[in-house]
Amino acid sequence: MSEAIKIDEVKRLCPAINVKELLKDEQKFSHICKFNSITNREEVSSIYDEIKDHKLFNYGENNQKHLWAFYGHIEDNNWICIEVGSSDNILEEICGIIRLMYEPSCNADKKSVLHKDVVIYKSKTYNDKTSYKYRYMNKLFDKFWLIEINVDNYQDGNDKEYSKTDFAEVTYAVNNNALIWNPSPAVTDRKNRKNQEKQILKEKYGIDS
Repeated sequence: MSEAIKIDEVKRLCPAINVKELLKDEQKFSHICKFNSITNREEVSSIYDEIKDHKLFNYGENNQKHLWAFYGHIEDNNWICIEVGSSDNILEEICGIIRLMYEPSCNADKKSVLHKDVVIYKSKTYNDKTSYKYRYMNKLFDKFWLIEINVDNYQDGNDKEYSKTDFAEVTYAVNNNALIWNPSPAVTDRKNRKNQEKQILKEKYGIDS
């Protein structure tokens, strides 16, 4: 068994999507940016500029988070959904992901309190562990496409009045078999919103996480 997934396996696991056709439904979807696999730091700045120019969907509720999806190119006009995410500031969140895609691997020297001058072993930093999956996506795919999803217009089946953003995120991830998506922990944020993704995944789709 290979150590990491290859593109042929991705094609088997994830449905192919024509993102260009998807974006024709302007009530549900909006282009954020499209870019090639990142090969140098200058490209990161250029991608940042395009992301920051994106005009977000306007919601009546100030407390409502925005939702994005990240696609990787597989062949011709076909793309697969890599990741889905939501936050109060998705443009900042996405810029963080772009940075991680080109973040160099970094080892940290590990010492002990009684041997502060001796490197006992080397370990990956926390940031390196976080960025590894995005660095690998940058190697796996040749092109990427980021889109925004209109949360209000992605509520079909939300009959239990779940959080609209959490419901839309889980539903989009499940429908597209998003490659690296995982539900967020059921924690309460600083705006007193409890994340319901694990609950929705279990109750609506019968998937334990």
